[in-house]
Amino acid sequence: MAWAREARPAGRPLRRETFTAPGDRVLVITWWPADTATGTAVGTDGAPGELPDPPADLVRRPVHRWRFTSVGVE
Repeated sequence: MAWAREARPAGRPLRRETFTAPGDRVLVITWWPADTATGTAVGTDGAPGELPDPPADLVRRPVHRWRFTSVGVE
């Protein structure tokens, strides 16, 4: 958990939330501004913002990354 809290992606997301679950699972969700031309979320360097991979001794299963695009807020 400490690593996930301290890890920083390139740039600063609009919002960031960190969750935990049984089995030492950690989920970090970040919100990024979207490129107006493509709708793709981007960090300050123009690439999608991502956390670096955690050290191997902290990983029990492969890291998963998904990119979602908002289709609306109700």
